[in-house]
Amino acid sequence: MKRSWQIAVLAGAIFIIMIAVVVGFLTTEVGKKPIVAEKLQNRDYGYLYTFYATSDQSIDNRPYFGSPDAPITIIAYVDLDSDASRTFMRDIFPQLKKDYIDNGLVRYYPKFFLTVQDLEQKNERFIYVQYISCFLNQSKDYYGLYLGMFNLTGAGDLPALAERFNISFDDAKSCADNARFGYITEDMSEVENSGMSLNPRLYIGIEGKGNTIIDGIPPYRKLTRTIKEQQILLGE
Repeated sequence: MKRSWQIAVLAGAIFIIMIAVVVGFLTTEVGKKPIVAEKLQNRDYGYLYTFYATSDQSIDNRPYFGSPDAPITIIAYVDLDSDASRTFMRDIFPQLKKDYIDNGLVRYYPKFFLTVQDLEQKNERFIYVQYISCFLNQSKDYYGLYLGMFNLTGAGDLPALAERFNISFDDAKSCADNARFGYITEDMSEVENSGMSLNPRLYIGIEGKGNTIIDGIPPYRKLTRTIKEQQILLGE
């Protein structure tokens, strides 16, 4: 009986220590990563589990190109201010769209390559992402706008891009000045948490899981080979 009591006390002590460690960890993370505070406030514990306990990237409630029934997913982190990402979008993405996305084989999830430093400095990369997020809220031509934003040569091109897609730039500016961007903080935190340094970064998997990671501009044959490997896993 005494031994059982001691075991119970020890188990309780270990549990309390574990809770204290988790609380301390999350308290620190809230200060460093805005998305953690946001998800805790919204009680989105599923996202936090994916964020910390797995290597998977979140695709819940995210816009994508392709069929909702396509089992293979590509999650692409692209930098709007990067020659590498522009090259990927110009030379690789159109063929990928034609061969796999339009044929219902792949769902493509675009995400932004953004760092905490970008947020703190409010630099041009951050301004791009901020305005583009507001543009996307106003435009039904998500695909056209997504491609168009890689032709920007500077923040001064934003009004012309808005006009091209019949978007009110004044409304977009008001949005950028006042809105909270859950997607931006989510992408930024995932970039930081995953230690991304090269862009674009692609995660190719099945329903967002079991991903193969490709950094930089991939040769198209490497991309098709990776997709084929996922098809084999599906038994296709």
